[in-house]
Amino acid sequence: MRLKCLCIVILSSLFALCISSCSSHSEGSSFTSQLDSIDAFISQNSNDSAIKALKKLEKKAYSSYDRLGIYKRYFLLGEKKLAEKVLVKGLKKIPENPELSAIYVNFLLREGRLEEAFKISRCLEKSNYASLYSECVLRKALASISEKGQVVDEAFSPYKKKSRKILKAASLLPDMTGEQIKDIFCNDKFIPIYTGAYKGSKNNRWLYNAASVLMKKGEYAAAAELYPSRITNYRDSLFWGSVFFDAGLYAQSLESLEASGRLASLDGTGDYSESLYAEILTLEADCCYVEGEEDRSEELRAKLASMNNGNYLTPLLCMNGAMYSRRHKDVLEEYKRFNYITEKFPDYIPGICGKGLLAIDQLHWPKEDELSKRLRAAGVRTMEMEARDEIPVVTVDDVYSHIDSLDETGKAPALLVLKDSLDCEYKKTNGIKKSVADIWVLLEGSENEKGYPSEIARYCTAYLIEERMIKEAEGVFDGYMHRKYDFNIYERPEDIELWECEYAAWFACKNADFAHGAGLYKFIADRYGERLPALNTSSGNRSVTNSLVNLAVVYASIDNLEEALNVLSLASSRTDSAKKKAEILYRIAEINWNLGDSRSASRSIKYALTLDNTHNRARLLQKKIKMAK
Repeated sequence: MRLKCLCIVILSSLFALCISSCSSHSEGSSFTSQLDSIDAFISQNSNDSAIKALKKLEKKAYSSYDRLGIYKRYFLLGEKKLAEKVLVKGLKKIPENPELSAIYVNFLLREGRLEEAFKISRCLEKSNYASLYSECVLRKALASISEKGQVVDEAFSPYKKKSRKILKAASLLPDMTGEQIKDIFCNDKFIPIYTGAYKGSKNNRWLYNAASVLMKKGEYAAAAELYPSRITNYRDSLFWGSVFFDAGLYAQSLESLEASGRLASLDGTGDYSESLYAEILTLEADCCYVEGEEDRSEELRAKLASMNNGNYLTPLLCMNGAMYSRRHKDVLEEYKRFNYITEKFPDYIPGICGKGLLAIDQLHWPKEDELSKRLRAAGVRTMEMEARDEIPVVTVDDVYSHIDSLDETGKAPALLVLKDSLDCEYKKTNGIKKSVADIWVLLEGSENEKGYPSEIARYCTAYLIEERMIKEAEGVFDGYMHRKYDFNIYERPEDIELWECEYAAWFACKNADFAHGAGLYKFIADRYGERLPALNTSSGNRSVTNSLVNLAVVYASIDNLEEALNVLSLASSRTDSAKKKAEILYRIAEINWNLGDSRSASRSIKYALTLDNTHNRARLLQKKIKMAK
C-alpha cells in the first residue's frame, strides 16, 4: 500500500513538472509571437500600436534576451527614453548581467554620458565585452589629460566633481607633448585595457600596445605570450618576430618572420613595402645566425645587399657578414667587407676594430722565404703567393689614420684600446719590447670622475696579468670595481658585467678564496654555459670558456673529477679556436686517464694533436697511454 502511494506521488510530481515545462515553453513561444506581431506593426509604420504592444509585453519580460528584444524595438522606433528604461529595470532585476550591461554601456557612450557608462562597464572588465570597459577607460584618460588631471587615477575610478562628456583627441591641450602622453599610456594599468580592446575589435594594434608596455618593463616572455596565434600582414610578422627575438625565443621568432613569405605575393598589396620587407629579412638573418644557421643567414644578407643598392644593410648586418668571412678563412672577402663598413659607416667602432684585426693578422703573416723571393724575381708565383697577393695590405698606419680622422668617436675607449693593441703587436713582431709605462699612461689619460671606462680597465688588467704583474693588475681591477659598484659583488653577480665576474673569480682563486671564486665561476657556468655562443660577443664567449676551464680546475683540485669533465666538455663545445680546443681536450684526456678510462683519454688526445700538433704535453700523455696498453 505504501509503495502504491509513493508511485502516485512520483507520478504526480512528474505530471506537474511536465505541465510547468509546457507552460514555460508556451510562454516563450507566446513572447516570440508577440514580438513578431510588433515587428509587423513596425513594418506597416503603425508605431503607436507597436509602442502600446511593447509596453504590455514589458511586464512579461523575464530573461535578459526578452528585455533586449523589447529594447531593440523601442530603439528602432526612436523611443530612446523607453529603451533606456527597459535596460535600467533589467539591470535592477538582473544586476551586472553581461549582455544588458554591454548594451547599456554602448547606449550611454553613444549619448556621450561617459561617467555613467564607465560605472556600468566595470562589471565587464573580465567578460567577453571587455572592449567596452576599455573604451570607457581610454576616453576617461583623454578627458583627464585635457583637464590636466591625475590621468591614471581618474581613468580607472569614477569622476567625483561633475558629469564628464566624451572628448575627442583633438580636445587635448597643446601644452602636453606627445612623449608625455605616451608615458601615460605606457602605465602597467593599461595592459588589460589594451588586451580587452583587442577582444572586441580583433585589431592586432591593441596587442602591439600591450606587448610594448611589457617589453618596456623588460617582461619579454610575458609580451610573447600575447601572440595572436596567426600572422595576417607583414607588420604583424615583423612585430611579433621582434618580440620573440627579444624574449630569446629564436625558433618562434623565425617562424613568425618566415610567415611573411606565406602571405600574398610581394606585389605591393596590403601593408607590404620594400623597406618593411627589408626589416623582416634583417631580423630573420640575425635569427638564423643565433640558431646556428650561418649559411642561411649569409643568403639573407646577400638578398638584402641586392635590394635598393645595398642601402638596407645595417652596420651590424655588415659586421656579421665580415665575421662570417673571417670564420670561414675567406680573407679577401673579409677585407672587402670590413673596407665597405669603414667607408659606408666611418664612425662605426666595431667596423674600425675589425679592420684593426686585419692589420694585426697581416703583422703575423710569415715572411717570404728565399725560394719564394727568387720565384717572384723570376716572374713566377705559386698559387699560395697569388692568393696572398690578391689581398690588399692593411697597415697599422692605415688604421691609425682612420681613427685620427674621426672627431669625438676617435676618443672612444674601444678605439684607444685598439690603438694600444696595434702598437703592442707591431712592436712584438719587430722584436721591440713594449713599455709597461704605456699602460699607466693609458689609464691616467682615460680616467674620469667615475673611474676608468670598462674597456680600458679590462684591457689594462689583462695586459698586466700577461706581464705577470699580478698585484698591479689586481690593484687596477679592485680600484675600478670599488668606484663602479657600492655593493658586495659576490652576493649580486648578476648585476655586474660578464668579464668583471670572470676576473673577480680569477683574483679570488689566486688569493686562495676558493669559496667566492668557485661561486662566481659557477654563476657564469649556470647563466651562460648553455647559452648559444653566438649570443655573446667573441670576447664574451672567451670569458665563458675561460671560466668553465677554471671551474674545472677548481673541481679537479677537490677530486670532483666527474664534474670537472662535464664542465670541460661544455667548454670544448663553445670554442672555435683550434689551440684552445686542443688544450681543453688535453685536460679532458688527462682526467679520463686518471679515472681509468684509457679509451676515452686516447680518443681525446688524438683529436687534440690533430688540432695542434705542437702541443708537447698532449704528445707526452699520448706516449704514456700507449706504453700502458
